Amino acid sequence: MENIPILLQRSGEWDDNNNFINFHVDAILIKTYWKFEQLLREIAKQLQKDNKTIVIQYAIAQGYLPITICSDMSVSVYMELKKSSAGMTTLPLCVSFAKNTIAASTSSFDVAPISPEIAQFESTNMITTFDVQEGDDAILELDDANIVTDQFHQNVEKGQIYEDKNLLAFVMKQYAQNMILIQYISIPTEYTMYILECVDERCTWRLKASSLRASNLFKVTDFNSVHSYLTDKRFCSQKQAVSAFVAAVEQDKLVDPKTIYTPTNIQRDIQKAYGMDLSYMQAWRSKEKAIQLLRRSPSESYKKMPTYLYMLEYAYLGSVTRLHIEGDGSFLYAFITIYASIRGWVYCRPTVVVDGSFLKSTYRGTILTASTQDAEGQILPVAYAIVDSENDASWE
Repeated sequence: MENIPILLQRSGEWDDNNNFINFHVDAILIKTYWKFEQLLREIAKQLQKDNKTIVIQYAIAQGYLPITICSDMSVSVYMELKKSSAGMTTLPLCVSFAKNTIAASTSSFDVAPISPEIAQFESTNMITTFDVQEGDDAILELDDANIVTDQFHQNVEKGQIYEDKNLLAFVMKQYAQNMILIQYISIPTEYTMYILECVDERCTWRLKASSLRASNLFKVTDFNSVHSYLTDKRFCSQKQAVSAFVAAVEQDKLVDPKTIYTPTNIQRDIQKAYGMDLSYMQAWRSKEKAIQLLRRSPSESYKKMPTYLYMLEYAYLGSVTRLHIEGDGSFLYAFITIYASIRGWVYCRPTVVVDGSFLKSTYRGTILTASTQDAEGQILPVAYAIVDSENDASWE
């Protein structure tokens, strides 16, 4: 898992020129998959401050208004910018402290802000029903070395403590895939509990975990890893689990987009490697999941469009981009012209040819290109636009 070293400029202030001054320096390692609450919690832990008072900001360039990190999306944008910046001193996080109107936590560590659902759960005093065994107070004082933070952790055991519920869920998915024949269902519980049971009600396989004192940490309080029924039923009982497993083992064969790897090929390879007969639809679903694992979902790609256009304008100063969406937030069209094409236009013939090509992706649509000829008769692309298939858009 990739760690990114981040420079923390703390306890400073922003002057009239939007420069962060009078700060102290610290540093932290953050993981690329962290969400806002995880980032906030780790910074609070590093600086030994109450996370309810922390304000996290950064400036993309000197003199620019600072950008505040306050959501998962803003963390993702910062991560993308940081990956493209060389050196630890670029894009430092500027941490200031607001007045705290809520009493600070009295535990030995700072925790992320508690959601209304958890607050309501606590108000019923049901937190006393947690499986908090002897020694938990001592566990709370352990350092980070005793907390599982690796999403590819394999040796799941009773008594282990995980960074949060999402990490534990991800580890269990990896555990099921590595064990090949493990299939389970998640039992609906309160936010502070996490329970998995085997797909067969007669089986004794079970995992149970609960949060430690309403923190983000989750401890495995019970784990019976022994199955008590035949493996053929366990393996084939869930279509989604089967397709997820097949996708995990077959995704390497789909890395190259030019590779022709059909569901029939998947059926043949799985039968040869594991002796398992897949239906054509199971193989097809597995291929779709594998492609999603490799390239993410198309909807996530569209969500990154604002970041992509921002980075184009940031990297190629003078470029022009436009992104238009409908009232419900759905994509309408995007327009791009690079500054080099704008500069080159004055040396080209005053004729523009617009052509379009249908997109064969999930959401289809059309890509439009505007081109002209330079003095030597070479084709020069001037601008591009991606248009939703259900909408008509004009050039700007």
